[in-house]
Amino acid sequence: MTEAEWSASRDPERLLAAVAGRASPEALRRLACAACARLLDKYPDDWGVQVFRAEGCAVGGYVSPEDWPAALLREAIRIADAAASATGRSEEMRAIHKAAGEAAERLHQRFQHANCRLGDAATGAEVEVGYVGWHGASAARDCCGEDIRASAAGCIGHVVEALGYRSYDAGKPPEAEKAAMADLIRRMIPFPGHSA
Repeated sequence: MTEAEWSASRDPERLLAAVAGRASPEALRRLACAACARLLDKYPDDWGVQVFRAEGCAVGGYVSPEDWPAALLREAIRIADAAASATGRSEEMRAIHKAAGEAAERLHQRFQHANCRLGDAATGAEVEVGYVGWHGASAARDCCGEDIRASAAGCIGHVVEALGYRSYDAGKPPEAEKAAMADLIRRMIPFPGHSA
């Protein structure tokens, strides 16, 4: 990738591939933390309640407002940031990675069930909170992956998916979220061959 391509790219996967072998694990971990923090900026703690309230619906039995894992994301960011600063403990990373993985699997199953039942008993709020919650928990899991070189792209991808839910819901890919994530990568990791 040339420097001009690096500067113009709106594709976070391509940018990460360009720096994957060169960026330090600490820089990749900090990038994953910053990406997860974007989720908390867009989706506050009570976001799930807001979605259900805005739709004027009760919980239909598949996904609840409490399935938005804001606390899990905050804890994953805290632990991963400590790991990036070399003050973290590996057992904390393994524990939050495991908890986030279990939450991601549970939310994925709930989202799939709600999505299959949409038009039957599930509500749009259940599908939205399930989808965003699943990708949020998956991002937290990947943020705390033991091998951040292998999991950073997954984290970024899940954040884009969660932030772009409304774009998908409108039948469009989340191009604005991809571009914003590409900008974040460029701010946090220099072009290969340049120093920070």
